Amino acid sequence: AGGLAQLLGKKRAANAALLKFVRLRLAQGSPLLAGNTAATTALVLVHPGGAQTATRDVADAVLRAAPTADGPAGHQAQASAALLERLDAVRDRALWDVLQTALCGTRRAADGDGAAEAGSLRTEDIDPLLAELARLLRVHRLTDLGPLLRRAFLLTWLLPDQAAMLLEYWLGDGGALGR
Repeated sequence: AGGLAQLLGKKRAANAALLKFVRLRLAQGSPLLAGNTAATTALVLVHPGGAQTATRDVADAVLRAAPTADGPAGHQAQASAALLERLDAVRDRALWDVLQTALCGTRRAADGDGAAEAGSLRTEDIDPLLAELARLLRVHRLTDLGPLLRRAFLLTWLLPDQAAMLLEYWLGDGGALGR
């Protein structure tokens, strides 16, 4: 049980870190990171006013949550930082929207004022969402993000409709636990 708890803890941390990064990136509408991450892992956040700051806690949290952080340090940390900077440089709003949807686990529906929550993702929503994300990652040459995304996406576990179905089966009339 300790191993599963550790794995779930890493998934929660990765989800929270990447979601915060994606939301900040969407709010700003332009890249957050500045600097040459190939030379250093010290990332600098660029705030909307143009001022730079060394408080890079959002990017650092994503880098700490990446699967490469579990292994030996060094070139892996630099590679992860460079990959995060490449992601940040993408200006395609569709990629950021798909990432946010996958990280939040909620569908979005357009209304008069923009986008509004439309409820939890359902099982039938996953295939088209992940297919679009895979397409966008290929287009932007970011397929190396796979390990981080697999760790950060909670939807790769059970969705609310799947959990309800399992509980109904286990505890209901037809399930083995309901007898």
